[in-house]
Amino acid sequence: MKKILVLCFVVLLILFSTPPAHAAWAPQCVTNVEIRDANGKPIGTEKVATIRGIECIISIFLNITTALAGIAFLIMILANGFKLLGAWGNPKSVEEAQKGLTMAFLGLFLLIAAWLIIRFLENFTGLKLTTFSLQILPP
Repeated sequence: MKKILVLCFVVLLILFSTPPAHAAWAPQCVTNVEIRDANGKPIGTEKVATIRGIECIISIFLNITTALAGIAFLIMILANGFKLLGAWGNPKSVEEAQKGLTMAFLGLFLLIAAWLIIRFLENFTGLKLTTFSLQILPP
């Protein structure tokens, strides 16, 4: 069962991985650079990723991680639900399935609690905690 969950996680991670090229999705992560020929004559512009691209990559990574946590919760609920249905009264199997369900709901509770705490702190302090930003860098 654990091998199936790890395999699903790896497949989803590969499908939703965020290469640096994704920085081009957000305009604040790229800079237009003028391209010149050998004589110094401008021939066009090219979008180039900047250090601000790190913000975009981390932001995308955090969003995907949250989505993967939800998918993992769903997979754990389904897997342990079927395990519980197939236990046929075997106390050891029932206990394992119940532990799995407990861990799934505990993980979901922690994820929601962390989000609510961050939102509370954001409203209380006025800081933008739900958006990742490197304030030390000039725009």
